[in-house]
Amino acid sequence: FAEVCSSNEGASVCPETCGICTDDCNDTPTKFYIGNDIRDCLWVRLRPELNVDLCFPASDAALHCPETCDICDGPAGPVAPLAPTPAPVPASVAPVIPGVCDDDKFTSFYVDLDVQEYQRCIWLAARPEYQTLMCLSTHISNAYSICAETCGKCDDDCVDTAGEFHVGTAIRDCKWLSLRPEMQKLLCLSDHEAWIVCPETCDVCDLPPGVSLSPTPAPVVANTGPAIFCDDEKINTFFVADLNEFQRCVWLAARPEYIATLCAEGNTSSAREMCPETCAVCTDDCEDTDSKFDVGLDRRDCLWLSLRPNMQNTLCKDINVALACPETCNICDAIER
Repeated sequence: FAEVCSSNEGASVCPETCGICTDDCNDTPTKFYIGNDIRDCLWVRLRPELNVDLCFPASDAALHCPETCDICDGPAGPVAPLAPTPAPVPASVAPVIPGVCDDDKFTSFYVDLDVQEYQRCIWLAARPEYQTLMCLSTHISNAYSICAETCGKCDDDCVDTAGEFHVGTAIRDCKWLSLRPEMQKLLCLSDHEAWIVCPETCDVCDLPPGVSLSPTPAPVVANTGPAIFCDDEKINTFFVADLNEFQRCVWLAARPEYIATLCAEGNTSSAREMCPETCAVCTDDCEDTDSKFDVGLDRRDCLWLSLRPNMQNTLCKDINVALACPETCNICDAIER
């Protein structure tokens, strides 16, 4: 180390490592999902050829590894004037902020209790037994800030209704929509029924005053036809007792030897409920194609994308990717047939 850094070549190539210069940009020790695996910043740093695929804006790698992803190296902008310093708040007291109040739908946090995995606010909202500890403003997970509404950091008067709306020939409710952030981008539009039925999930209350919520949705009628969509959960996990570990549906779909047991009615793993398509609880006509698409300098296919749920929100916005992988990108679920 000393020998390399004492040479002009070593010091010029590795100025930070050799102590020639310093900055305030540092990776965090937090671990995060890449596909089905939990990785850290060291793993990303040792694979610079993957930076294009992993360090895109709003990705978990960019969030937790700003040094490795060169996030701090962007051009400096104008310095904003300093805001008045707020009065200190005791660590045990959560300040309640009136007005607009929403959980972050996409950012995940690490549950360091018995679960020991990354989860999102919708998971925490459904499990009050975890909120007492994880919603403390001092908890290392930062769930208090990520899940501001669930944790009581703020509140508002916006609530979803008990109504239902059409998705194709199926009828769904706000709980179904709240569990599918990727569908919210497609259904939470002013000309769709979900816009009025689910104002909290669709963030309708956050709009400036005077914005019209028309058109009024048509009355919901009884569903007489089969559902046109059938999807496995992409993010949530189920417990595989034989392996003593949590897995996702994409893992089960690739291992037919486990399907008969884990998909059986009454199995306590919950795989049958989380993976209805893999478990043949339902079927649809939506399938990915064999087409490939560009990701950075590489050509990728739908299998590659299906194994990386953390990248789907970004890549599925590209129409070429969505048309190549309609099943993975949930495009068929938003098309009325």
